[in-house]
Amino acid sequence: MVALRDSLANGTFDLLDPARGFKILSASLPDTTCVFSYAAMPGRTYQAQFVNRLGGIWSNLDGGSNLAVPPQIRLNFTDAPPAGIPQRF
Repeated sequence: MVALRDSLANGTFDLLDPARGFKILSASLPDTTCVFSYAAMPGRTYQAQFVNRLGGIWSNLDGGSNLAVPPQIRLNFTDAPPAGIPQRF
């Protein structure tokens, strides 16, 4: 699981419609690479994070755009863990 933080850093996904919350729209694992996309609010910046083991320190995930440029409502991330890392959260 990957955590996302919005530009307000309040831990919530803030669309104009408060009935819509954060959701992963698609995820695939074509090989050892994880590709996922999620709903975004145009004009907001997001940061995907990962941890290699539960209880570890979270790090920012590079591999995608963090800014939803209007009228963009979907962002994509690709995570290719280094060799020897069997899992990520």
